[in-house]
Amino acid sequence: MENPHRWPSNHGKRPSPAWEVVPWQYGFPRRFALGNLREAPLAELARRWLETGYQEFNAHCRDVHARVVAEAGLPLLNWYERAGLEAAAAAHDAR
Repeated sequence: MENPHRWPSNHGKRPSPAWEVVPWQYGFPRRFALGNLREAPLAELARRWLETGYQEFNAHCRDVHARVVAEAGLPLLNWYERAGLEAAAAAHDAR
C-alpha cells in the first residue's frame, strides 16, 4: 500500500521534474533540493534538509541580499525571482 503521506504517484500536478522538492519556486536549482517525494514524505525531507541543506541555501540568500543592497541600497524587487535567477546562473556557471 502506498504511503498516504507521500505525494501520490498519479497526481496531475508535480512539484518539480522527477518529484524533486525545491525551496521557493518551480525551477529553483536542484542543488538546493529538499529531496525526492518518491523517497520520503515531505516532513522527512524538510527535517533532513534543515540539518544538511539549509545552511547552503541560507548562505546563498545572504550573498544575494548583500549584492543587491550594495548595488542599489534598499531596492524594491521581486526577491524570489532575484534569488532564483542568481542560483540558476551559478548552477549554469558551475557546469
